[in-house]
Amino acid sequence: MVGKNKASIELYKKRVLEYPDDPDEYLLLIKVYLYADQVEEAKKAIDAVKKICDDEIKYICVAGDIYARLGETEKALECWEKSVIDQFSMSGLYSRAFMFKNLGRLEEAITEWRRIVNMLEKHHDPTYAIWPKEELAKLEAQLN
Repeated sequence: MVGKNKASIELYKKRVLEYPDDPDEYLLLIKVYLYADQVEEAKKAIDAVKKICDDEIKYICVAGDIYARLGETEKALECWEKSVIDQFSMSGLYSRAFMFKNLGRLEEAITEWRRIVNMLEKHHDPTYAIWPKEELAKLEAQLN
């Protein structure tokens, strides 16, 4: 797998050089860096994206992933919160829910799962909320 990661990183580095003003090229490189556990390189790439892209929504969720991997918990949580702009961009909520759970901050995890369930029930097929409801129930039982 290491060879594939190296080849993918080289490919996307070339693409970033070819299209230095295209944040999407950087974001693809960042995803490969994260997959290859090269978090410091991903951080450098996200810093470059911030300089060329005015649309924070385009990269803020992946910035949260990077900060989480670097152990910068509060920055990660903040990025993920900013990334939730509508019912179609919910991944930040899931990331926050799991981060809070892993940190032992159960009340905050419960709050995030409730937000997820409410958003899914309001804007999506109700069956999408089955698993989040199960996660919510587990945390509520754990808290009590």
